[in-house]
Amino acid sequence: MRISSVVLFSLMGMGLVTLSACDEVKPPRDEGVCYFIGHVGKDKNGHDKLKFNEVRRNVPDLEHCAVEIYNVRRGFMTTGTAGPVTEGVYQGTFLFAANGEVRMATKYDGPQFPFLVVAGNQLVSPSAAHVDDTQTDGGKPETIVVPKDLPKAPDAAPAK
Repeated sequence: MRISSVVLFSLMGMGLVTLSACDEVKPPRDEGVCYFIGHVGKDKNGHDKLKFNEVRRNVPDLEHCAVEIYNVRRGFMTTGTAGPVTEGVYQGTFLFAANGEVRMATKYDGPQFPFLVVAGNQLVSPSAAHVDDTQTDGGKPETIVVPKDLPKAPDAAPAK
């Protein structure tokens, strides 16, 4: 009886995994093609129906596609039709353009990671963006006051 319970629960678990895999968005993986993702309604289960619209062919890499998606967003913003995020895909990688940044993810509903940020009038890697916070509007250095109640590191030596 114990083996039958294990088999039963295993089959139930496999069914749940199979059902959850059905909801996963399958992005196009065409080489060098950048897509914009459009939302065209809901399916019978209430999930968004997605349409992959080709933006450009012969795109050399993910960075160039991210710029294309960001430019699509800027076009939507001028017409007032942009939502909070404009979505795209390049060779199976999802791109999410918002105001001031483009994030990337390997799954549509998965975690998103910073990919490019706006610095001046261009998109750059987040590590390349630099903000000079030593000068204020008047040209005088700004003094930062450190709070006295900050937590101490465990290996910090006691103050004398």
